[in-house]
Amino acid sequence: MRDTSVEPPEPQHRNEIAHDATRNAAKPGALARILTSCPGVTLATNIAVLGILAPAYQVALVGHGFARATAISPAGAALLRERYGCLCVMDQPADQLDAAALASLRRRLVAAGTLILDVSAPQGRAELEERLRAAHFWMRQYRMIGMRQPDGVRQRAVFLVARAPRSPLREVPAGAQLAALVAPAQRAA
Repeated sequence: MRDTSVEPPEPQHRNEIAHDATRNAAKPGALARILTSCPGVTLATNIAVLGILAPAYQVALVGHGFARATAISPAGAALLRERYGCLCVMDQPADQLDAAALASLRRRLVAAGTLILDVSAPQGRAELEERLRAAHFWMRQYRMIGMRQPDGVRQRAVFLVARAPRSPLREVPAGAQLAALVAPAQRAA
């Protein structure tokens, strides 16, 4: 029996993050192309992009005509109070999106809103699909876009598109008011 020592990976430094940013410079354009083909996402949809490079994604989305794109850092994601028609979680490993993280993302989506996850790294995709299914997301589809990197190498960006569940009538504020009005009339009839 041999003992081997394994050192934990060193945290990324700012220059490594900057190198990743130049290597992934084409990914914001790929996200914008994916959003233009997503059902239910229009140029007027309120979109939030969560990730380290969220401002670059926001600039790309505005450049493609999306009027309501918001960039949110990973640290600021917990402070979200608004509900969005589309949430894009970029540059975050799929195995870090546990059930609690997916539940908080679902609360930030409007009924039948679109969730787009960057799953370009293949690890953790099957587990992520199981967690999405458990969180009642539907229409889980993979979308791939070929990207040319600044050094000329072609790479694929893979996005997982899922839809939030439709809310029952009582969960929609206007629907709750309507249900309160209709219920007495139905009982009287």
